[in-house]
Amino acid sequence: MTVCVPQVNACLTCPDFQTTVEFLPVHRHQAEETAKMAEAAESAGYSRLAGNHRRVLENLGKVISTLETLQSEGRTGA
Repeated sequence: MTVCVPQVNACLTCPDFQTTVEFLPVHRHQAEETAKMAEAAESAGYSRLAGNHRRVLENLGKVISTLETLQSEGRTGA
């Protein structure tokens, strides 16, 4: 099993990260891929890497949740 070790998206830890609902599909896809990488890292015994992926996944969850709220309210974000 290969454990992917991509660069962490620094934007997801920036306190001024801005995005719009237009990018929801991109964020959802990244969340799916990040979840897979966290699982693979955990299975391979790389707990620190898995934890890093989980933190990214948590931040993506917040971004996605906020954008979904904006979308349901008819707002575009940013």
